[in-house]
Amino acid sequence: MYFFNNNSGLWSHRYRTYFLSLVLLTAFVHFGVSAPNEEGTQYRCKARIELEPGYSIDDSVRGTSFRNYRLIVSKKASYQMYTLMTKGSSQCHLALLTNDCKLIDKTPAGFLIEELNPGTYYLAVSGAFDDWTYEYRLYFLEYQKGSIAIPGSRTFYLRPRESVPTNFEVKTPGKYTITTSSKTTLHRAVLYALLEKDIRTLAERPINRNQSSFSIDIERELNPGKYYVAVNGTRQAKRGNVTINIKAEIDPYDQGKQAYESGYYSKALQQYRIAADRGNPEALNALGIMYREGQGVRKDFKTAFDLFSQAAAKGLLDAYDNLGIAYRSGQGVPKDNSKALEYFRYAANKGWPWSQFNIGWMYLTGEGVVQNEMEAMGLFTISFNGFKKLAEQGDMNSQFQLGYLYLNGLGPTRNHAEALKWFRSAAEKGEPNAMHYCGYIYYKGLGIQADKQEAVKWFLKAAERGVEAAQLDTANMYYTGEAGTRDYKKALKWYAKASAQGNATATYQIAYFFENGIGVSKSYAEAEVFYRFAEMQGHSKAGEARKRVQNAGPSEECATADRIVVGGWISKFPDGMSRHIYTFQVPSTGEYKIYTTGDPDTVGMLMGSDCRNISSDDNSGSDKNFLIIRTLQPGTYYVAVRGSSVDAAGLYKLHVERIR
Repeated sequence: MYFFNNNSGLWSHRYRTYFLSLVLLTAFVHFGVSAPNEEGTQYRCKARIELEPGYSIDDSVRGTSFRNYRLIVSKKASYQMYTLMTKGSSQCHLALLTNDCKLIDKTPAGFLIEELNPGTYYLAVSGAFDDWTYEYRLYFLEYQKGSIAIPGSRTFYLRPRESVPTNFEVKTPGKYTITTSSKTTLHRAVLYALLEKDIRTLAERPINRNQSSFSIDIERELNPGKYYVAVNGTRQAKRGNVTINIKAEIDPYDQGKQAYESGYYSKALQQYRIAADRGNPEALNALGIMYREGQGVRKDFKTAFDLFSQAAAKGLLDAYDNLGIAYRSGQGVPKDNSKALEYFRYAANKGWPWSQFNIGWMYLTGEGVVQNEMEAMGLFTISFNGFKKLAEQGDMNSQFQLGYLYLNGLGPTRNHAEALKWFRSAAEKGEPNAMHYCGYIYYKGLGIQADKQEAVKWFLKAAERGVEAAQLDTANMYYTGEAGTRDYKKALKWYAKASAQGNATATYQIAYFFENGIGVSKSYAEAEVFYRFAEMQGHSKAGEARKRVQNAGPSEECATADRIVVGGWISKFPDGMSRHIYTFQVPSTGEYKIYTTGDPDTVGMLMGSDCRNISSDDNSGSDKNFLIIRTLQPGTYYVAVRGSSVDAAGLYKLHVERIR
């Protein structure tokens, strides 16, 4: 269907077309003060204007009086007759009559007549209220059938001044994209909604009314129902093929889920946030999990708790379960087992198997309740039945949990083969913890032949998706050579990633590497810093190790330091986490600024003349560079610069400046 004006379409009688607005009317409003009867005796079958299919006209009518048109039909076909308002939003009404003025049908807005025989007909257009002037554009077009299943495309031949409609049906609400393209044919596209009745009423405004194009994009939020797109050839168009494509936008939550399962956490976060902003409770819950687990973002238990609370307020049972986990673990809120049990029971009573399992775990361990193994096993069995049903329907998380129950004999009898089956099924869908457990079963040889190569493959997949325990296991296998060969740099890389998530064992190992010069330059000062971190993270042996390196005396690394002068700079490429040592002289007491610029993420340490740590920093400078500002007395000082990871790359520039 084509909306024409004097410059770019079929003949137009009075006005240029303005942006049009249609209002669906659910009932027929009578023409004028007294309605015409079914025989049409009150209609005047005289007309000053004659229309053929493919033409439109701009016109107006005053109040409830009639404006009549003679329609010339030369062949048996389906035809459309309808008006679009060019001024105001109140709708005109139409009546179709035979040549002898007998009423065929009447409707607000417009007709779709499936079969109209050759002959002469009359069309009467009227307003609904006496005091209004109705300005409209009237269309008389042949209707050419064609349909598309979503997603789908259709190519058709379009002639100048021809309108080709394409039907489609929307079954799921959401955003839909309609695109048309042609190499030669200038055209326009208009989107309409159709009523379920034989009389089809327009419900959408025309798109690109004042533009003709070789390609058109229409994006609209559509509810379930029947629609069509009319593609109209302009008067200047050449004959040629036009292709129309209709597809539904994938829901942002589904896009986020696909990205998450593929390990693309930054994209998952982006899509989940879009869906969460639209109020999707599952997206809010998924974001909460990513913040809790540190997947694509720094761990933030408070933000995770807030997101779970928003999702729970919308009734999502999984969010109630996650709130229970937060209270049980003290993540983002003070630890409170009674609160945890309250949230778990709410969801468990509604049949949520995760909460049934979590209550069972509390009874098994006596955490917040009187220990009762029989009660625990009963709850595990109930949750097992729920997980099995969901797992068999393809739910990834339930498949993982089913594997966990089989692995530990919680509910069902312990069965390593079944455990591996369900872990693998979940892992292949992208569940990172399931990947880790696959590696664990292959590493331990549980029910199968132990296979270290298969184990490290699964550990590495889980590690790359942020699973802390898998990062530690991957590092250990590279350190011991169980991955196939010893690789200290790869071991250090994964220890560093696990350490950043708060893993005390990994932090201790990094300190041990610096103390002994394994994979990095030997540095007691750096070892002391990491042993202190491990001690703060709760490692039982870290305190003793820290004292050991403190008493060991300065490292030999400062003996080979490069010299830098105050007010000067020096540049180098980082060597992973190995330290570059520089020395400078402070001539007089003052405040000094030591920092780097450049691409690498650097860590810096200021040391005294004895090569012991005075101050250290990671990201206080710009672009993840270190920055240390310190009042210094006259003397010799050393600066150590290293990359924050073994993958640090790019040129850094070290500056030493006196600022006052």
